[in-house]
Formats: sequence, C-alpha cells, structure tokens
Amino acid sequence: MTDLDTAPAPASTRVPVGALLDFTAAVLFAHGLPAARATAAAEALCHGDITGSPEHGLTTLARVHLPLLASGRVDPDAEPRVAADRGAAVLLDAADAPGLWLACEAADLACRRAAAHGVGVVAVRGGLAYGRPGHAALRAARRGMVGVVTLADGTLAVAAPGGGRPPLLLDADPGGAGALGLAVRVLAALVPGAGIGPLSGGTGDTGGSGGCTALVLAPGALRGADAFDRDAAALLTPFLDPHGAYPGCREARLAAEADARGVPLSHRLVDDLVALARGLGLRVPDTC
Repeated sequence: MTDLDTAPAPASTRVPVGALLDFTAAVLFAHGLPAARATAAAEALCHGDITGSPEHGLTTLARVHLPLLASGRVDPDAEPRVAADRGAAVLLDAADAPGLWLACEAADLACRRAAAHGVGVVAVRGGLAYGRPGHAALRAARRGMVGVVTLADGTLAVAAPGGGRPPLLLDADPGGAGALGLAVRVLAALVPGAGIGPLSGGTGDTGGSGGCTALVLAPGALRGADAFDRDAAALLTPFLDPHGAYPGCREARLAAEADARGVPLSHRLVDDLVALARGLGLRVPDTC
C-alpha cells in the first residue's frame, strides 16, 4: 500500500464558475425569479463560495432562500416601487422582493445617481434575505466609485477601487448591540422605515421586513478619476505584504483561483445540490 492509497480524500471538489452560476440561476428561475433577476441573485449568492466565505454562499440556498420563496413570504415577481426620489437620494418600497437581487439593484441605482450627482443614496424597505452586502458594494468599486452597503441586521460592507490593485473590501458584522452595529441599523432600517427586529434583512432572516441602504460616492465626478486612483494606490501601499494584506486582496486572489481552477465546494454541499437538481429536473454542473 502506497502513501497515495492512505492519503485522505480531498475535503472539497471544484466546479467551474460559469457552470455554478448557471446552475444556481436555473434553481432560482425554477422557483419563480425572472431570468435576469435569477442571474443577479445567483452571482450574489455564489460570491461567498468564490471569494472564500462559503458559510455565506450556496449553503444558504436550501436553508434560507428557497424556503422563503416556497412559503410565499418572498415574492419573486415583486416590482420595487419608488416611494420618494430626490435626485441623489431614492427610497424604494421593495414589496417583499428577494434581497439577493434587490441589494444589487440598489447598488446599481446608487451608482447611476452618483455618476450624475457625485453621490447616490438608495434606501430600501420591504425586501427579505439580502445575504452578505460585500458583493453589492463591489459593484460600485468596479465602476471606480466607493460603495457602502448596510443591512438592517447590522452587517455592512465598504468597497473602494484599489488604484490598479484589487479593490478594498470590508464585509463585516459588527454585531447589533455595539455602537457600530447600532449605527448600521440606523442607516439600513431607520432611514428607509424598514423592520428593526434583530434578524431583519440578513442571510438568516426568518421574519419582518428587511432594510438595505446603498451609499455610493463618485470621486471622479468631484476631483478627477486619475487623481483618485493615484491616491488610492498610495493609501493602500503601506498595507501590502508579499501576499497582499489589506481587506479585499484575499478575496480577489481566491476569485482569480476560482476562475482558473473552479470553485471549491464541500462534498456535503455537492450532495445537497445533486438532490436539489434531481428534484427540479436540472443537470448538475460537471466538476473540474
């Protein structure tokens, strides 16, 4: 018997990024989400698996998101309504739309308003189960803007361009009891008039109307994009080590690795996805 024979089996297997996103979107589409929204929600949900936080990724699909859709507490066809529009600031009434898609929509709308006004704020009430806010905040950074996304459960994310390096990304849960957690809830729950229960709006949401606020700043509209990029690079340089130390470097490295080698999924999760696929008549994505 060789060492190879006695070596432990790998703890995970890898699935191509595109195949995993397509499969997840197909599951959500089968549960009633329109195709474009299913795609956006799949990207938000798989962000955790792609960037090294699987506890916030596909493991929540069958545990949180699909039960909410099946129970009718989340309306996959809900059309968010503009409750107030002041140019740079917008209030959306989400009417129990899926939060995974809704957070992306809020961030994108805030980016469009920031491009016109230098700042954009979109506050949302009435969505459920937003997941983690990091993916939505990164949508601003990839447009050369600074994004802050807060959720009514007390989680927040801050993303900014890296000046030629990976974007800065802080995706944190400061806790609802502390001062920072309370401040986050002021932005995400109090400002839009959303539910303020302890679990409102987050990945583990099981009750109440969630809230989300996306704040986007467009430095390029205020003082020029080139100057901002130079200063961003100077700001982040002291925080680099040979592997990249500031928040966001690890996520970018793992995302690049996933693009090249596939997304690592635990065998238990793969088994769950196989069972889910069989129940819906879908094809399971091939492994790498």
